[in-house]
Amino acid sequence: DADAYSLRPFVPVYVHLYGLQSDKSIICGVLCLPGDSPALQKILKFTSDPYAIPTWYRPRYTRRLIKAKESGTPVHASDQPWGVWGPGILTHVLNETGEARYELPPDALYPFSFGDRRKIVWEKLRNEAEYVTPNTLSIHFYGRRMRRRLASMPGCVPPESSVLGRLLQKHGINPADAPVPEKTPLPRDEKEIG
Repeated sequence: DADAYSLRPFVPVYVHLYGLQSDKSIICGVLCLPGDSPALQKILKFTSDPYAIPTWYRPRYTRRLIKAKESGTPVHASDQPWGVWGPGILTHVLNETGEARYELPPDALYPFSFGDRRKIVWEKLRNEAEYVTPNTLSIHFYGRRMRRRLASMPGCVPPESSVLGRLLQKHGINPADAPVPEKTPLPRDEKEIG
C-alpha cells in the first residue's frame, strides 16, 4: 500500500511476506507470495470472476449471494463487503492452504491496529514501544481515515511529538506543501455481511 512507512527493508520468509493485523486477520498492504503458491493460485482463480461467491462469511450471507446468482442477478465484487478481494480472501486461502504459518505478528507490518490508528497522531503516546518494536518493519497509516483525522486537526497537521509528526520532521516534509482538504469526505462504511 502507498499509505505505509517502511522502517527497514522487507525480507520475505521463504518468499512469503504478509502479516496479521489482529489475531485472525491477515492483511495485504505488504504482500509477497511465491509464484507457485497454492494460495496465490486460488486468489487468481477467485478474482477472475467478478461475481464469485465468498464462502468465508456467515452462511446466511453466502446463501443470499447464491440465491441472487441463481435468479440471474449476481452480486458484483464491488457490491460485496470491503476487503472481499483483499484481506478476506487472503486470510481465507492462506489458512486453507496452510501458508498462514508464514504470517508475521501484528507488530511487524501493522503495529497500530485499525482500532488503534488514531494513536499515530496522538501528541503524547506514552506506550509507543508497545507498538513500534524492534520487530517492526513498517507502519500502516490507514490512508483515507488518517486523512479524515488530519483534516480535523489545526492546520491539518499532526502534533510534532506524535509518531507521524516526528516522521514528517525526520524527512523534512512540510504538510503545507500538500495540505489535506479540510472537508475530506467520510469513508464509505464497510458493507453488512450478515
